[in-house]
Amino acid sequence: MIVQNFSIPYLQDRTLLLQEALRPNFKKYSITEEYPIVLDPNKNQYSLCVIEKDTKLSSSKSTLLGHANIWPRQLIHSKGNKRHNVILIGNVATKKKYRGTGVMKFLFSHIWSYAVTHKIEALLLWSDLPQIYNKLGFTPCAKELHLYFSKEKLDLLPSATHEFQAVTSESINSTIWHELLNIRYKTEATIGRTANELQTLLKIPDTVLLVKKRNNRILSYCIVGKGNDFAGFVHEWGGFKPSCVLEALKQIATITAWPIIGLLAPATLENHWLDAFSPHLERREFHDMVWVRAQETSTVPKTLQNGIIWGLDSI
Repeated sequence: MIVQNFSIPYLQDRTLLLQEALRPNFKKYSITEEYPIVLDPNKNQYSLCVIEKDTKLSSSKSTLLGHANIWPRQLIHSKGNKRHNVILIGNVATKKKYRGTGVMKFLFSHIWSYAVTHKIEALLLWSDLPQIYNKLGFTPCAKELHLYFSKEKLDLLPSATHEFQAVTSESINSTIWHELLNIRYKTEATIGRTANELQTLLKIPDTVLLVKKRNNRILSYCIVGKGNDFAGFVHEWGGFKPSCVLEALKQIATITAWPIIGLLAPATLENHWLDAFSPHLERREFHDMVWVRAQETSTVPKTLQNGIIWGLDSI
């Protein structure tokens, strides 16, 4: 077995592997549309493939055994004076007949060696397979809060004086992105993102950016959905006060008729926000935010305790 960066001859095999492993019953759109940055065929540096040459054949035909995306990012403190180099890992899959044969152990050993060599402080991933990732050196780190709002209770709120409008990805520029950053709920740290990256990520199917403006000033915003991952969920938001976010949730509930709307929030969400949200909630839940394997001297796990990785940044 060898690990190599993705190349075009494996495009069909990669898509089929990921679709069968991660989206077996989902046919609305291809998984490649859900990850337009890391699965871009022209950006092979984000895609690692485990391959094995078929020694029974005289040709150079090789078999794709497994795959993982790696996305180098920076975990940035809110004041911008400290940054941590991390790698996000996602779209991990092994071809069915090779599962349990050490393919992932081999691949993750390669990724960890790369991290050590390139002074990456930590590897971050999302998974509900603890029995696998514990063995690979990962542990759950930090918590995130999932708030579930009832349409029935949101309907009791007064109507907004200014409706939220959808913003297309083509409209995003640095000015708009900085406006959103200024009102996004602040935590100690989160993953850095550029305006160009936001523009690309908003092209993911079933992803909508809603903003409320007054006198050309953005007062609040919500990002709803993200492909198959965040259906029915607001996974990034901001506003000058809780009532602005509640207005957005009411409008979403009215338009979609979803009986329940989820909202991703930091585990450290301030009490005055919780107090404002509580009358409209069906339930709240804490979940592990991310799985981490960090260098011994890294402070990334501690930093994440009071941080958030917004849904649009996860892979």
